[in-house]
Amino acid sequence: MAEVVVNLKTGNVQVLKIMSVHDLGTVINKHNVEGQLHGGILMGLGYALNEEFIYNQTDTYGKLGIPRPKDAPSMEVITLNIPREKGPFGASGTAEYADVPTAPAIANAIYHACGVRIRDLPITPEKIKQSL
Repeated sequence: MAEVVVNLKTGNVQVLKIMSVHDLGTVINKHNVEGQLHGGILMGLGYALNEEFIYNQTDTYGKLGIPRPKDAPSMEVITLNIPREKGPFGASGTAEYADVPTAPAIANAIYHACGVRIRDLPITPEKIKQSL
């Protein structure tokens, strides 16, 4: 779930909060799992709003639009802690589990905020203004 504010004049999007729920099996180290999920959310935020590689123009990471900690919204992650039958100690892998659903959640929140459905990432202010 994403909560956003869209400025209809500028097209700028501010992500206020991301809440995600994950079925990862038995959580052995809650601190590490939450860190992985927070990192995945930040990756998904970048996919959704900023990160874009343009051939012969994007020659540094600074130009890629990767989010920094100051760009992080409020994040709430919930793990269901349901043991896996075949995982070690009932656990399963985590990695950046939250990166995939974050961009669609932000896109849906933008749609609900201003009625604009954008399917081409990143969702830039220019795309929002053009679609309005």
